[in-house]
Amino acid sequence: MAIGIGERYRDVVSDRWPSVVAPQHDELLSSWVHRLAYANGVAPRAFARVLGLSPGMWSATLDPRLPVYVARLLHARTGLSLRKLSVMPMKSSPLKQLLLPLRNDGRRGSSTWLQFCPRCLADDAQPYFRQRWRFATQVSCLIHGCGLRDRCPCCASRIAPFDQVELVPQHFCAGCGFDLRRAPNIVVRAPARRLDRCINDICRMEAITGSLTRGNPGQRRAGQALIYIRGGQNWALTRRHSIFDWISAHGRM
Repeated sequence: MAIGIGERYRDVVSDRWPSVVAPQHDELLSSWVHRLAYANGVAPRAFARVLGLSPGMWSATLDPRLPVYVARLLHARTGLSLRKLSVMPMKSSPLKQLLLPLRNDGRRGSSTWLQFCPRCLADDAQPYFRQRWRFATQVSCLIHGCGLRDRCPCCASRIAPFDQVELVPQHFCAGCGFDLRRAPNIVVRAPARRLDRCINDICRMEAITGSLTRGNPGQRRAGQALIYIRGGQNWALTRRHSIFDWISAHGRM
Protein backbone atom coordinates (compact mmCIF):
# COMPACT_ATOMS: atom_id res chain seq x y z
CA MET A 1 0.00 0.00 0.00
CA ALA A 2 1.41 3.36 -1.02
CA ILE A 3 1.45 6.11 1.57
CA GLY A 4 1.54 9.72 0.43
CA ILE A 5 2.33 12.87 2.35
CA GLY A 6 -0.88 14.74 3.09
CA GLU A 7 -1.43 18.47 3.40
CA ARG A 8 -1.34 20.08 6.80
CA TYR A 9 -4.77 20.32 8.38
CA ARG A 10 -4.50 24.06 8.92
CA ASP A 11 -3.71 24.52 5.23
CA VAL A 12 -6.88 22.82 4.00
CA VAL A 13 -9.39 23.96 6.62
CA SER A 14 -10.92 27.37 6.04
CA ASP A 15 -10.71 30.14 8.62
CA ARG A 16 -14.42 30.71 8.08
CA TRP A 17 -16.90 29.63 10.72
CA PRO A 18 -18.99 26.59 9.72
CA SER A 19 -22.26 28.50 9.55
CA VAL A 20 -22.92 32.05 8.36
CA VAL A 21 -26.26 33.87 8.61
CA ALA A 22 -27.23 36.88 6.52
CA PRO A 23 -28.22 40.13 8.29
CA GLN A 24 -31.92 40.93 7.90
CA HIS A 25 -33.52 44.24 6.97
CA ASP A 26 -33.30 46.74 9.87
CA GLU A 27 -31.59 44.13 12.06
CA LEU A 28 -29.51 45.27 15.01
CA LEU A 29 -25.85 44.31 14.81
CA SER A 30 -26.18 42.66 18.24
CA SER A 31 -29.13 40.60 17.01
CA TRP A 32 -27.16 39.35 14.00
CA VAL A 33 -24.19 38.42 16.23
CA HIS A 34 -26.50 36.45 18.55
CA ARG A 35 -27.90 34.53 15.59
CA LEU A 36 -24.38 33.94 14.30
CA ALA A 37 -23.34 32.50 17.67
CA TYR A 38 -26.35 30.18 17.82
CA ALA A 39 -25.81 28.98 14.24
CA ASN A 40 -22.25 27.99 15.17
CA GLY A 41 -23.21 26.19 18.36
CA VAL A 42 -22.01 28.77 20.89
CA ALA A 43 -24.17 30.38 23.58
CA PRO A 44 -24.13 34.21 23.43
CA ARG A 45 -22.36 34.78 26.75
CA ALA A 46 -19.50 32.51 25.67
CA PHE A 47 -19.41 34.12 22.22
CA ALA A 48 -18.17 37.34 23.82
CA ARG A 49 -14.83 35.60 24.43
CA VAL A 50 -14.72 34.43 20.80
CA LEU A 51 -14.82 38.09 19.74
CA GLY A 52 -12.34 39.16 22.42
CA LEU A 53 -14.95 41.17 24.32
CA SER A 54 -15.64 41.49 28.03
CA PRO A 55 -18.86 40.01 29.50
CA GLY A 56 -21.88 42.08 30.44
CA MET A 57 -23.78 43.95 27.72
CA TRP A 58 -21.05 42.99 25.26
CA SER A 59 -23.25 42.69 22.18
CA ALA A 60 -25.44 45.71 22.93
CA THR A 61 -22.34 47.93 23.03
CA LEU A 62 -21.62 46.94 19.41
CA ASP A 63 -24.85 48.56 18.16
CA PRO A 64 -23.66 52.18 18.50
CA ARG A 65 -20.01 51.41 17.65
CA LEU A 66 -18.23 48.39 16.17
CA PRO A 67 -14.52 48.26 17.11
CA VAL A 68 -12.23 47.86 14.13
CA TYR A 69 -10.64 44.65 15.41
CA VAL A 70 -14.06 43.04 15.91
CA ALA A 71 -15.15 44.12 12.41
CA ARG A 72 -12.03 42.56 10.92
CA LEU A 73 -12.58 39.33 12.84
CA LEU A 74 -16.21 39.10 11.73
CA HIS A 75 -15.17 39.82 8.15
CA ALA A 76 -12.52 37.09 8.23
CA ARG A 77 -14.79 34.48 9.86
CA THR A 78 -18.02 35.18 7.96
CA GLY A 79 -16.98 36.69 4.65
CA LEU A 80 -19.34 39.63 5.20
CA SER A 81 -17.73 42.69 3.65
CA LEU A 82 -16.20 45.39 5.83
CA ARG A 83 -18.42 47.88 4.02
CA LYS A 84 -21.57 46.00 5.03
CA LEU A 85 -20.31 45.65 8.60
CA SER A 86 -19.52 49.38 8.75
CA VAL A 87 -23.14 50.40 8.09
CA MET A 88 -24.71 48.02 10.63
CA PRO A 89 -23.86 50.05 13.77
CA MET A 90 -26.15 53.02 14.52
CA LYS A 91 -23.29 55.48 15.14
CA SER A 92 -24.07 57.50 12.02
CA SER A 93 -27.81 57.75 12.63
CA PRO A 94 -28.92 61.41 12.98
CA LEU A 95 -31.50 60.13 15.47
CA LYS A 96 -29.00 58.52 17.82
CA GLN A 97 -29.98 60.98 20.57
CA LEU A 98 -33.33 59.13 20.68
CA LEU A 99 -31.77 55.75 21.44
CA LEU A 100 -32.73 54.05 24.67
CA PRO A 101 -29.77 54.07 27.08
CA LEU A 102 -27.61 50.99 27.58
CA ARG A 103 -28.65 50.26 31.13
CA ASN A 104 -27.76 46.95 32.75
CA ASP A 105 -29.34 47.32 36.20
CA GLY A 106 -32.78 46.11 35.10
CA ARG A 107 -34.75 48.47 37.38
CA ARG A 108 -38.44 48.17 36.65
CA GLY A 109 -39.20 51.86 37.04
CA SER A 110 -36.89 52.93 34.22
CA SER A 111 -36.35 52.19 30.57
CA THR A 112 -34.51 49.18 29.24
CA TRP A 113 -32.17 49.13 26.26
CA LEU A 114 -34.42 47.18 23.87
CA GLN A 115 -38.09 46.74 23.00
CA PHE A 116 -39.78 44.10 20.84
CA CYS A 117 -42.98 43.15 19.08
CA PRO A 118 -44.02 39.53 19.84
CA ARG A 119 -45.94 39.27 16.59
CA CYS A 120 -42.97 40.36 14.49
CA LEU A 121 -40.81 37.75 16.21
CA ALA A 122 -43.50 35.12 15.59
CA ASP A 123 -43.64 36.05 11.89
CA ASP A 124 -39.88 35.78 11.41
CA ALA A 125 -38.39 32.60 9.98
CA GLN A 126 -35.39 33.38 12.20
CA PRO A 127 -36.54 35.85 14.88
CA TYR A 128 -34.42 38.98 15.08
CA PHE A 129 -34.49 42.36 16.84
CA ARG A 130 -34.99 45.53 14.80
CA GLN A 131 -33.03 48.78 14.96
CA ARG A 132 -36.25 50.77 15.25
CA TRP A 133 -37.01 49.00 18.55
CA ARG A 134 -34.06 50.80 20.12
CA PHE A 135 -35.69 54.23 19.81
CA ALA A 136 -37.48 55.78 22.78
CA THR A 137 -40.00 57.36 20.39
CA GLN A 138 -41.29 53.96 19.24
CA VAL A 139 -44.02 52.56 21.51
CA SER A 140 -46.09 50.48 19.09
CA CYS A 141 -45.45 48.20 16.14
CA LEU A 142 -45.94 49.99 12.83
CA ILE A 143 -46.84 46.67 11.18
CA HIS A 144 -49.16 44.97 13.67
CA GLY A 145 -50.46 47.97 15.63
CA CYS A 146 -49.86 46.37 19.02
CA GLY A 147 -47.79 47.92 21.78
CA LEU A 148 -44.11 47.09 22.06
CA ARG A 149 -42.77 45.31 25.12
CA ASP A 150 -39.45 45.88 26.87
CA ARG A 151 -39.58 43.09 29.44
CA CYS A 152 -40.34 39.41 29.63
CA PRO A 153 -44.03 39.05 30.60
CA CYS A 154 -43.21 35.96 32.65
CA CYS A 155 -40.36 37.15 34.91
CA ALA A 156 -40.37 40.93 34.17
CA SER A 157 -36.64 40.92 33.41
CA ARG A 158 -35.17 43.07 30.64
CA ILE A 159 -34.34 41.55 27.28
CA ALA A 160 -30.78 40.27 27.71
CA PRO A 161 -29.72 37.75 25.04
CA PHE A 162 -26.10 38.74 25.73
CA ASP A 163 -26.50 36.98 29.12
CA GLN A 164 -27.83 33.74 27.63
CA VAL A 165 -25.80 30.71 28.77
CA GLU A 166 -27.98 28.11 27.05
CA LEU A 167 -27.75 27.26 23.37
CA VAL A 168 -31.19 28.56 22.39
CA PRO A 169 -32.37 31.21 19.90
CA GLN A 170 -32.36 34.81 21.16
CA HIS A 171 -36.16 35.08 21.41
CA PHE A 172 -36.10 32.96 24.58
CA CYS A 173 -35.76 34.97 27.79
CA ALA A 174 -32.28 34.62 29.28
CA GLY A 175 -33.80 34.86 32.77
CA CYS A 176 -36.58 32.27 32.70
CA GLY A 177 -36.61 30.71 29.25
CA PHE A 178 -40.00 32.14 28.21
CA ASP A 179 -40.61 32.27 24.45
CA LEU A 180 -41.06 36.00 23.76
CA ARG A 181 -43.09 35.20 20.64
CA ARG A 182 -45.88 34.05 22.99
CA ALA A 183 -46.10 37.33 24.91
CA PRO A 184 -49.68 38.68 25.00
CA ASN A 185 -50.51 41.66 22.82
CA ILE A 186 -50.57 45.12 24.39
CA VAL A 187 -53.51 47.16 23.14
CA VAL A 188 -52.68 50.67 21.91
CA ARG A 189 -55.55 53.03 21.08
CA ALA A 190 -55.91 54.13 17.46
CA PRO A 191 -55.10 57.85 18.15
CA ALA A 192 -51.88 56.87 19.93
CA ARG A 193 -50.94 54.55 17.05
CA ARG A 194 -51.47 57.37 14.58
CA LEU A 195 -49.31 59.66 16.72
CA ASP A 196 -46.61 56.99 16.86
CA ARG A 197 -46.68 56.62 13.06
CA CYS A 198 -46.56 60.41 12.60
CA ILE A 199 -43.53 60.64 14.90
CA ASN A 200 -41.88 57.90 12.88
CA ASP A 201 -42.51 59.88 9.67
CA ILE A 202 -41.13 63.07 11.24
CA CYS A 203 -38.02 61.22 12.42
CA ARG A 204 -37.41 59.90 8.92
CA MET A 205 -37.82 63.37 7.44
CA GLU A 206 -35.59 64.90 10.09
CA ALA A 207 -32.95 62.28 9.32
CA ILE A 208 -33.05 63.38 5.67
CA THR A 209 -33.47 67.16 6.00
CA GLY A 210 -31.93 67.82 9.40
CA SER A 211 -34.93 69.88 10.53
CA LEU A 212 -38.11 69.16 12.44
CA THR A 213 -41.22 69.33 10.25
CA ARG A 214 -44.45 70.59 11.81
CA GLY A 215 -47.26 71.33 9.38
CA ASN A 216 -50.75 70.02 10.10
CA PRO A 217 -52.11 69.57 13.65
CA GLY A 218 -51.14 65.89 13.66
CA GLN A 219 -47.56 66.78 12.83
CA ARG A 220 -47.53 69.50 15.48
CA ARG A 221 -48.71 67.03 18.13
CA ALA A 222 -46.13 64.51 16.95
CA GLY A 223 -43.42 67.18 17.05
CA GLN A 224 -44.40 68.09 20.60
CA ALA A 225 -44.30 64.45 21.68
CA LEU A 226 -40.94 64.01 19.96
CA ILE A 227 -39.42 66.99 21.79
CA TYR A 228 -40.87 65.74 25.08
CA ILE A 229 -39.60 62.18 24.60
CA ARG A 230 -36.12 63.43 23.73
CA GLY A 231 -35.67 64.27 27.39
CA GLY A 232 -37.21 61.03 28.59
CA GLN A 233 -35.17 58.14 27.25
CA ASN A 234 -34.84 56.96 30.86
CA TRP A 235 -38.60 56.64 31.29
CA ALA A 236 -40.18 53.22 31.47
CA LEU A 237 -42.12 52.09 28.42
CA THR A 238 -45.40 52.22 30.37
CA ARG A 239 -44.84 55.95 31.06
CA ARG A 240 -44.11 56.62 27.40
CA HIS A 241 -47.32 54.78 26.51
CA SER A 242 -49.20 57.10 28.85
CA ILE A 243 -47.60 60.20 27.30
CA PHE A 244 -48.65 59.10 23.83
CA ASP A 245 -52.20 58.47 25.04
CA TRP A 246 -52.38 61.90 26.68
CA ILE A 247 -51.03 63.88 23.74
CA SER A 248 -53.17 62.02 21.20
CA ALA A 249 -56.25 62.75 23.33
CA HIS A 250 -55.54 66.35 24.42
CA GLY A 251 -53.11 67.64 21.80
CA ARG A 252 -50.69 69.04 24.38
CA MET A 253 -48.74 68.25 27.55
